Amino acid sequence: MTSVIDALSDGDLAALVDALRSGRLTAPFSTASVQAVYRGKLASVVADELQAQGSLGATGRHLAWALERVATARARTPAAEDAISLVWTGPEVEGTANRDTRVVVQELFSTARESVLIAGFAVYQGARLFEPLASRFDADPNLQVRMILDIQRRYGDSTDAAAIVREFADRFWNQEWPGKRRPEVFYDPRSVELSADRRASMHVKCIVVDGVRSFVTSANLTEAAHERNFELGVLVESRVIANSIVEQFTTLVSAGHLLRLAASGSHKPGV
Repeated sequence: MTSVIDALSDGDLAALVDALRSGRLTAPFSTASVQAVYRGKLASVVADELQAQGSLGATGRHLAWALERVATARARTPAAEDAISLVWTGPEVEGTANRDTRVVVQELFSTARESVLIAGFAVYQGARLFEPLASRFDADPNLQVRMILDIQRRYGDSTDAAAIVREFADRFWNQEWPGKRRPEVFYDPRSVELSADRRASMHVKCIVVDGVRSFVTSANLTEAAHERNFELGVLVESRVIANSIVEQFTTLVSAGHLLRLAASGSHKPGV
């Protein structure tokens, strides 16, 4: 039983379950007998659905149990509109109630308990943005933090790739990351390729916290993006989506497509 039953309200499901368990609704199921406990416009279709299952050997108790499982699963699964929040940076418009990018990110960082995954394109004035996360990371040795960042080769720059990585590492650890403990930081080595034809960017911008909350946004890890620019994102409460994002990057690290940024700035394969 799927489509027709799924269209019923919680109250309608409860009424049908009660009628089936008490014996007030029994086979053979007809439109009239279903209408005695459910007066909705789908009565005839519900009757057909119940009768079809009864013909396969399902008793009233079996049907009640199945309908109860549908109700239980529905209660455990939030509606899409309850699981997704719109997150915005920019001028507020009267009549809208979007969440603020800076507030959402700070909340995600400060409430992390198990793990944080950050993927970002640009990092600027990161010490301020990362402060809540760095504090949590220093205080909790069990918290895992992994970042995937973009190391950009400037247009026309012919500097050796290793030197660009060292420069990025020095700046990131000394200026952008305010904590004592250092998180795992990875990068795509193609981003520092000398040939423009082979170069690629880590243009993903997302944060995943505790394998449940995923924030996918247009905002970079910069003060301007979190406070002044026009930026748009969604905050999703879903273990399935969160785990899918984490697994995607975990697989890239394991396959060697992303390299670990060492404290010295030298290349170090991801493990």
